Amino acid sequence: MKKHINPQKRIEEIVNYLKTYNPKKIILFGSHAKGYATKYSDIDIALEIPLDFRSKRKLKEEVDRLSGLLSVDIVFFNEADKNFKKQIEKEGKVLYEKE
Repeated sequence: MKKHINPQKRIEEIVNYLKTYNPKKIILFGSHAKGYATKYSDIDIALEIPLDFRSKRKLKEEVDRLSGLLSVDIVFFNEADKNFKKQIEKEGKVLYEKE
């Protein structure tokens, strides 16, 4: 029997981990932010943070481990194109912002 995965709990765990990198902002976007996620929906998170390649890889590997069976897409905000950034800002839900 498969164990039920609570996406909201996973999102909280992932955000808590991402905070250890001291990001400027963490934004949830996509179906989870809009409120129409299904059990098949992935979790889309944008990070506003400057990281080198090695740190990004480590971050993504740990997020994959934390996410379990859920698919999580991490977007580095400063690398996204202008239109995608606008979409994230318009439709996204800020989960954390550095004061």
